[in-house]
Amino acid sequence: MHMGMFGERLKQLRESLGLSQRELARLVGISPPNISRYESGKITPTEDVIRQIAEKLSVSTDYLLGLTDDPTPKSGELPEFLKEKLKRLEELQKKVGKLQDILQQALQMLEGGSDDKG
Repeated sequence: MHMGMFGERLKQLRESLGLSQRELARLVGISPPNISRYESGKITPTEDVIRQIAEKLSVSTDYLLGLTDDPTPKSGELPEFLKEKLKRLEELQKKVGKLQDILQQALQMLEGGSDDKG
């Protein structure tokens, strides 16, 4: 296993997805210093960790290991962390919509109240 290639690709993927080492470590369930050590080639991840990283970043293990230049995983799905962020965004949009409705009602009540007195 060529760990220099693994470290380079891991760092490139992580940065291209806008993830910090801490965020990636949380997603994979390992300590943040290990991500740094993997990227620098100081330590070798276990096969299980490689699989987890590939799954979370939605790339093939072969790509991470430098066996192919095609990062496409077999499923072609969004990475799990992006699915989670999209879900949170959708929930936030619903809350904003409800808040807009409440504010609109409050504004109508205030406008209605000023007409009664004027």
